[in-house]
Amino acid sequence: MNTKILEYIIAIAEEKSISQAADRFYLSQPVLSRHLKKIEDELGAPLFIRGKPHLTLTDAGIIFINNAQTILHVEEQMNKTLDEMRRKQKDSLNLLIDAPYHNFFLKRIFPLFREKHPDFYIQYADTNAYQAKKLLTEKKADLAVIATTFLHVEGLECLPVFTDELVLILPHGKFTVPADVTTNQFKNILNNEIFALHPSGSTFRYMEDEWLASIGISPKTVMEAASFNTALEAVYHRQCCAFLPKTRMNAVDPALVDPIPADSPYLFYLVAAYPQNEAFKTPVRELLQIISKQFQTFSQYVSSKR
Repeated sequence: MNTKILEYIIAIAEEKSISQAADRFYLSQPVLSRHLKKIEDELGAPLFIRGKPHLTLTDAGIIFINNAQTILHVEEQMNKTLDEMRRKQKDSLNLLIDAPYHNFFLKRIFPLFREKHPDFYIQYADTNAYQAKKLLTEKKADLAVIATTFLHVEGLECLPVFTDELVLILPHGKFTVPADVTTNQFKNILNNEIFALHPSGSTFRYMEDEWLASIGISPKTVMEAASFNTALEAVYHRQCCAFLPKTRMNAVDPALVDPIPADSPYLFYLVAAYPQNEAFKTPVRELLQIISKQFQTFSQYVSSKR
């Protein structure tokens, strides 16, 4: 049944008049009367009692109107859902973000982007470098902002956002740390220490393991920490050693932490990664510009959170 006919019959019930309902839809009374008669013939029952001065619903008419309103409501909700789905497909971005940078996106990146594109839909999720490459390659994500030690990944474009360094930190005063000490000189001591490291499989756990392996350290005890903040708190409480990006060192209480200089800095990059030859729409290109510009202030942002 044409849902427009349902609207006609509902209008008759509301107006209690065929002529007034016809006026609402700019129809002639005979046309609307034919629509009503056709419905009543199909149902085999009258929907209205033709009395004066108004039409009144029969029992069949009440059932019909209730169900007609339900059908129109379902159709309205379906159309809204479909419109939203089409809108999201047209103006949307599936974004992956390395967990340590979520808050920066929420507080700095997204608000600036929303000012320019309030209706653009962004869905974002946590990731690591391995997951990001897989999802981007499989076209299950459009863009990823990830920490990595590589600037060249097969099949992806990697736009550097900024360069950082992974720093080893110890509880202040736990060891006598000469100014010119190197990590190799601490090798034997550190092998017996507890380390707070990111969960296995995460981007930074890979870096932390690689950093330790590069100087031959294999910690006997590892405490998995969900974030750099968790690891730092554990160091503050003298429970373990940990790693911290250099950009976050300004937010550290120097009275509680001793950084250990590496023989050679362990550098990593934050990159915006996406499939090669991807042609982004203007809003996404502007988002990339905002990301690049705002991450220039990331160190100051972290310091303000101290």
